[in-house]
Amino acid sequence: MNTCPYHYIALLLVEADTPLAIGSGKDDMMSDLLVALDANHLPMLPGFSLAGVLRHQFEKEHPEIVDQIFGYQDTKESEKSLGSRLVVTNGHIVADDGKVIEGLCSPQTLQTPYFKFLASLPVRQHCRMNHRGASDQEAHGKFDNQAVPKGVRFKFQIELIGNEQEKDVWEQLLAIFAYPTFRIGGGTRKGFGKIKIMEVQERVFDLRKKEDREDYLQQVGSLNAQWAKTKKEIS
Repeated sequence: MNTCPYHYIALLLVEADTPLAIGSGKDDMMSDLLVALDANHLPMLPGFSLAGVLRHQFEKEHPEIVDQIFGYQDTKESEKSLGSRLVVTNGHIVADDGKVIEGLCSPQTLQTPYFKFLASLPVRQHCRMNHRGASDQEAHGKFDNQAVPKGVRFKFQIELIGNEQEKDVWEQLLAIFAYPTFRIGGGTRKGFGKIKIMEVQERVFDLRKKEDREDYLQQVGSLNAQWAKTKKEIS
């Protein structure tokens, strides 16, 4: 018997309300920390980063069930582990026409002024201070990072596999994205990382029902896919 017949799915359209420093962990001659890029060399929001921030906040409010939702791995006993029931996709750039840029695009598609601008992201300068309030030369005081400008939009999907009784959990997970304190990426203490929710499209599938089961199986793994959804407000 399937104990998790419900699939709660939402597509979230978000906009950078401040610059975003979604680091890739890589550097080059131009910047000490490059932003995460997709296959088209456009900025992206890694799904694991979104899930990590979401888990961190959810654990503060519901520590007793966080492992049941996000899973866990016991480092001492490998047999004690549980897979996550929450799936978060990467967030991809939304073009001016509202289409999500996913998969490999032709060079012609990326020749608009908007995409040319995103191909050369601004670099923010910083200085690491020591306990005396001066530049910390021993720890390489001066550094910089790329930043995704305010106003850039992304879309991603979040899915919770659960049961009917977890509807409140699902609502709480979505609400976290709208928290005034919700931040992603680095530099959050410098004002980076704030996003605002522009649109949420939601649907709940009960796989015990034939119609829902057939609709769910017809879903495609594209953020541009069109399917019956309900727009909602979260706050």
